Amino acid sequence: MPTSRRTLLKTSAAAAAAFSLDWTRAQAQAETVRIGLIYDLTGPFAAGGSVASSIGAQIAIDLVNEKGGIGGKYKVSPVAADSQSKPDVAINEANRLIDQEKIDIINGVYASSHAVPLAAKVEQQKKILWITTAVSTAVFKDKNLQYVFRAQIHSDQYGQAFAGFINEHAKTKLGMEPKDVKVALIHEDGPYGVGVAAVFQGGRPSGRAQGRLFGVRPRPLGAGHQAQACQGRRDLARGIQP
Repeated sequence: MPTSRRTLLKTSAAAAAAFSLDWTRAQAQAETVRIGLIYDLTGPFAAGGSVASSIGAQIAIDLVNEKGGIGGKYKVSPVAADSQSKPDVAINEANRLIDQEKIDIINGVYASSHAVPLAAKVEQQKKILWITTAVSTAVFKDKNLQYVFRAQIHSDQYGQAFAGFINEHAKTKLGMEPKDVKVALIHEDGPYGVGVAAVFQGGRPSGRAQGRLFGVRPRPLGAGHQAQACQGRRDLARGIQP
């Protein structure tokens, strides 16, 4: 049966409309940069600072988009993930973002205990991980990572600053020589806490602090770590009393 001119025109118009819709959708996607945001939105790390970090990340995205996006053209579209204060969940969520959501850039990570395995995982996948909060030196040390980035200081510098502060202020603030100051260290047993304590305890970098270590109390990193840390501080405080 021959096709009438009217039918041909209708079919052509429908095809053109469909093509236009697909092109518009593709154009919109091309002008949007989708990034994964992975933070602990539940669990003990949430109230410890991870939720606040996620809010800060969203504020930064909103500010960029309000100014027209990246380069004044590409809007940022975040895809959220909750690592639930658990390293294994963090790994699973990173896999979901990469494999299912087709995300090339992951931003966030509050806990260093998550950042260490996540860095290795994302590096292996050759995707970009931009760590905004976790500071453990162990994330990068001796690893030559090519796809993982971090702009803030690392945990060794906290230990160095601690030692330097005692050395610089012991005499004026405590009336004591640095070598006579009793120092009590209490830390969680994840890569961040262990790293900070090791720098101060192990070498007191550059020989800047000479205080005597009174006690080192690592505390388990878990749901009750904050309460246990408080108890540890009370224990050490009682021991330091003259």
